[in-house]
Amino acid sequence: MTYKYVNPFTVAALAAGNNTLATVPTGTVYQVRSAKIHNPSAGVITIEIHIVAPAGSVASTNQIIKRPIAVNETYMCPELLNMTLVAGTTVVAIGQTLNAELSVAEVVQ
Repeated sequence: MTYKYVNPFTVAALAAGNNTLATVPTGTVYQVRSAKIHNPSAGVITIEIHIVAPAGSVASTNQIIKRPIAVNETYMCPELLNMTLVAGTTVVAIGQTLNAELSVAEVVQ
């Protein structure tokens, strides 16, 4: 078993629609170490983050975060801290032009 820190989604602007921040590979478990959202735009933008089970899709039932991000605000996403994600799970973010970053501890079995 190996254990290491990885950034499956480094700082990048979100596009319109669903943005995959990470998909946990087969034989692997992720533990979220940090996640942050920053709004560099001139207006308030709402972020949505979903934890989608294997073979699932984005829905209100798997939404973990939905909140407005003020101009120049950085939100540290405490809802995700230490969350364990099994193989096949996908982290999806919605919030066009927001900057996102995700860091995880990866355990390969």
